[in-house]
Amino acid sequence: MNTRIMKSRSEPVDRLSNLPDVLLITIISLLPFRECVSTSALSSRWRTLCHETTNISFKESEYMNRGQFVSNTDARDSFVSYMVKWVSRFQCSVIDTFEMHLSNPVGYVGDIKNLIEFAASRKVRKLVLDFSDPAWRTTRDAIWLYAVIHLPACVYALTTLEYLKLYAVEFDPSSFVSQERLKTLSIGWTTLKEGKSLLSKCHMLETLSMRYGWEVDIKKIEGRIRELVIENCNFYHKNMCSFYLPSIEIFKYAGEFLGHVFKKGNTVMKEVSLDFGVMPEYDKPTGASRFRGSHITRFLRSVRSAKTFTACPYLLQAIQECNNPGQLLDGMEAQHLVLRTRLRPKEFEGIGLLLDNCKNLEKLTIDIVPSPPSLFPMARSYYCNDPKIFWQKSYTFPCLRTSLKVVVVRNFDGGVFQLDMLKYLARTAKGLVRVLQRVEIYLRKGMDPNRMAVATAQAEMLKAFSKRAKVIVHNA
Repeated sequence: MNTRIMKSRSEPVDRLSNLPDVLLITIISLLPFRECVSTSALSSRWRTLCHETTNISFKESEYMNRGQFVSNTDARDSFVSYMVKWVSRFQCSVIDTFEMHLSNPVGYVGDIKNLIEFAASRKVRKLVLDFSDPAWRTTRDAIWLYAVIHLPACVYALTTLEYLKLYAVEFDPSSFVSQERLKTLSIGWTTLKEGKSLLSKCHMLETLSMRYGWEVDIKKIEGRIRELVIENCNFYHKNMCSFYLPSIEIFKYAGEFLGHVFKKGNTVMKEVSLDFGVMPEYDKPTGASRFRGSHITRFLRSVRSAKTFTACPYLLQAIQECNNPGQLLDGMEAQHLVLRTRLRPKEFEGIGLLLDNCKNLEKLTIDIVPSPPSLFPMARSYYCNDPKIFWQKSYTFPCLRTSLKVVVVRNFDGGVFQLDMLKYLARTAKGLVRVLQRVEIYLRKGMDPNRMAVATAQAEMLKAFSKRAKVIVHNA
């Protein structure tokens, strides 16, 4: 008896194998698809279980690195053949998720159409079709190369969709039936000439993302949307878009400023991010820049309830050029302010305006953006502000007195004015009740040894300078 007890204690117990198939299938369906498929090698019993998973995901990046995949036709043939064979063995009548990621699908249109029709026939709830090329950087890269894949008619008639992502897929928005279950819609690398037709059929939509679209013919976005992302889209005839979104919580916009406006918004927003990096640089105020600055500042006022706000270099320069910017920005409720800045003199006043009006700020992130080659020399002054003494001011922003606890600096490289601003924050904190508790500095990756030595020395200098706030330096 004791021998049997000792033997049972020494042998590992395989509890998974004691479970019924239905539970094992539920468990492996929660795994990433590639790991789910790998379970077929465990034993003969597991060999077919993965073909009953409800989540199917085919990603070229998981089968071969990018360089090999582009240059190796045999590898692409093998990947497409693998997808076709795998679904041919699928045993269930319903699936939750079907994802397919394959760049440059030329030559595989028939197989891809069959795979999409397979997903539609299984009443898929989450459908992801991404045929974009990771090498694309702008819409110009894609306009002449996309649209190899046309969305099959069976998808337009689906009423089970809850999540739909279409990248580099040509489709007719007006052909969709009413989508009463669709909550998340993500469209990219395609034309959106009739996009308003699709939005009018998505009454339950909560998340909308439009990335790198062209001929976007949408003048109004409304409904119960909680998260809206618009990234580098070319609006038809540069039309302005109005937002009627009383439930909006997250708004992220990147691209050209076209005067978009919130006609109706939420009084409590979680996050707002604005990036006008595609706008042309300018070194002196003009009538056009003042006009844009006024519109941008008014837009900020309409989203001033955001708890996290991210600003770009262009915004920091533009907001100072309108009349009474302080009055328009008054009442910003940001508790976390992210400044994506090149820390050039023409951005200083804008930085000051935001710090002055975010009176409840608890965390400040300064993300140093590399300066591109410019026709303009770094200005000695801007709006009569001498950059050499701007950060030597005795004025203390309200948040430094009452609320700011953490400052995080990313991509610090010891550039001009970076240390000046940090010294100002540390110096101001020295004479106050202990509010600012921590300054974290992350050195920029990829610097040459000499530049790295200078940046490290400056960061260490700030350590010695700051008496109250703890300074932590993170090497690249």
